[in-house]
Amino acid sequence: MNDERTISGQTTMIWQDQARSVVRPIVRVMVIFSVGMSAALFLVWATSCSDDDWLLLRREPLAALVLAACDAWPFFAGSFVVVLVMLVGWYARGFSRVPEANRRIHYEATKHGLTTRDAANFALTVPWTSVVRVYNSDHTMQMVLVAGASRLVFWRAFATEDRAQVLNWARQVKETEPQPTRGS
Repeated sequence: MNDERTISGQTTMIWQDQARSVVRPIVRVMVIFSVGMSAALFLVWATSCSDDDWLLLRREPLAALVLAACDAWPFFAGSFVVVLVMLVGWYARGFSRVPEANRRIHYEATKHGLTTRDAANFALTVPWTSVVRVYNSDHTMQMVLVAGASRLVFWRAFATEDRAQVLNWARQVKETEPQPTRGS
């Protein structure tokens, strides 16, 4: 295939696209929230427990943790649900405020990078050299960038025969770069 060509595609984002793009951030926040909330609830339990509970904690730590979990699970579960609903609502509100015209995305892929442009002419160019990792599925290609951000490409925007070329461009940069040696 000719590596000098430009592959173009266009699609309109829908609610399913928004859901696919926010699953990872929501899961990441919920894991961090769960760990933090577990530690906080255990500390609250530990500072408010009786002398008998402290003795139980020293003699049978696992039984004491089960006791703490039994005391705190309703608050933990309620807080988890509230934070999850707030996050989903936040992302849904943000997506619903994007005008329909700005949901139309135009892609231009070359051997140097990918440019994403919306109807308001806001453009974002991602050079392939900044792509650290690529996750490919039937619907999307997720690119993890050097800065830690990630970008989604919706495959339905491209013709079937062009998808393989775009995926090759996204993956080839990291495969052809020399791997650093130890001590350098």
